[in-house]
Formats: sequence, structure tokens, C-alpha cells
Amino acid sequence: AGAKISIAFRVSADGGSTWGALKPLVSSNQGQYDIVLATTSSGALYATYMQGNHIQFVKSTNHGSTFTAPVQVSGGTWADKPWIATGPDDSIYITWAAIVNPQGNAVIRITRSTDHGQSWSVPVTVTPDDQVFHNLAVVAVAKDGTA
Repeated sequence: AGAKISIAFRVSADGGSTWGALKPLVSSNQGQYDIVLATTSSGALYATYMQGNHIQFVKSTNHGSTFTAPVQVSGGTWADKPWIATGPDDSIYITWAAIVNPQGNAVIRITRSTDHGQSWSVPVTVTPDDQVFHNLAVVAVAKDGTA
């Protein structure tokens, strides 16, 4: 069955001189892996991570004091290696590797939120085919908002 790893974090309010108590990101009996964090121009903290075989999203608008309940963004296929980026208009992009056939080949998928993570676009495949294992799903956003 393997280890059930939980993601935990500490918050510093003084530039890293001191740190608060260790807190879990979310409460769950499933393992959590591969966390990636991003901030917005308005100061929100976003996190994406793998839980089970799905990609989750949570956010904090109070400097990590609390986080929203997790939202699954990856759809129904096996998903791994998430990445997150924010745009100048506070849009959010999350990418991940999605297994799409019995041979274990993966494509990279992306989804976008323009309402601070309340809703997400239908995931779109951005790699050319499923004949290889694509697993580096890094995304970045330019100053003009292009992902």
C-alpha cells in the first residue's frame, strides 16, 4: 500500500526569521504528493498537488492561516506531476501528466481558472500525441497573460 505522506507547512510573518507551527495543508486519509505553490498579484496563495491519482487545488487568502477545501481539477484519468502558474490578471493555470492508454503513455493537460479557482475550464491536451510518456508539465505565464 505504501506510505501515506501528508503535506504540511509553516508560515513566517517576518521574512523568514521565525516560523509558526507546522500545519497540514488539508486533512485526508489519502497520500499527498508533488506540491507546487504560486502567489498572485493580489496576495492569494495557491497550491496544487497530487492526491490519490488526481490533481487537487486549494487556496488561501489569509497568508496560509486557512485553505479552501480541495477541488479536483484533473478529470477522470490518472494524473501526476502538477504545475501551477498565475497570470497578471490573477488567472490560474494548472498542468499535469495524464495517462491515456493501457501502455502507460501520458500527455500533458492544462486547465485554467479566471475566477480565483472557483471554476475551471475543461482540461485540454497540449502535447502532440500519446505515443510517449510526457511527464514534465511545467507552465509559465508571460506579462501579457499568454501561458
